[in-house]
Amino acid sequence: RIYYVPKRDEKERIERLLKLVGLWERRNDLVMNFSRGMKQRLAIAKALINDPEVLFLDEPTLGLDVQSAIFVREFVKRLVKEEGKTVLLTTHYMAEAEELCDRIAIIDHGRIIAMDTPEGLKRLVKDEETVEIRVRELNPKSLGESPFSMAVVEEDTSTGTVRLRAQVDEEDLPRLVEWLVKRGAKVLSVKKMEPTLEDVFIKLTGRGLRD
Repeated sequence: RIYYVPKRDEKERIERLLKLVGLWERRNDLVMNFSRGMKQRLAIAKALINDPEVLFLDEPTLGLDVQSAIFVREFVKRLVKEEGKTVLLTTHYMAEAEELCDRIAIIDHGRIIAMDTPEGLKRLVKDEETVEIRVRELNPKSLGESPFSMAVVEEDTSTGTVRLRAQVDEEDLPRLVEWLVKRGAKVLSVKKMEPTLEDVFIKLTGRGLRD
């Protein structure tokens, strides 16, 4: 009613949207008993009740379990490809942005510092060598002291393993490894990587993704 949905359309829209997000069978349950993923799906259904042309999603997969996050990403793709919607979303997950977005804007301190297609952004770092380093027993906070551009890509607290991505040329790689070892890190593997949006983010902001 807030969105002036015609009363004759209410029941049909509610049923269609709840079925679309997989909540029709739970339509009579209290929302307070829903999981976080279910609440997120319900929020998306509510946002679609007035059939908007443009949908704004603020970090739609933040804190969700793997299955729920996959559902939300696939749902966003369907909205764009099948429903013809325009979706503007914010995310801290670079892989998610690359998977879902036709155009990406990188924002730093509230200012857009770059905007292009995923491939266009990656061309900014095409000529720079990037490596992925897996280490153990490293405090990610120590990366702020590093003279090299590095970011935490993944951290496994159960094993103490940290996956880093760094922009460094072949000559400086031994120095980078030495720097990590001196800080007590055990280097498990080092491999060269193709440019990613994470590399673009590091180049443009000079900080890790978790700042």
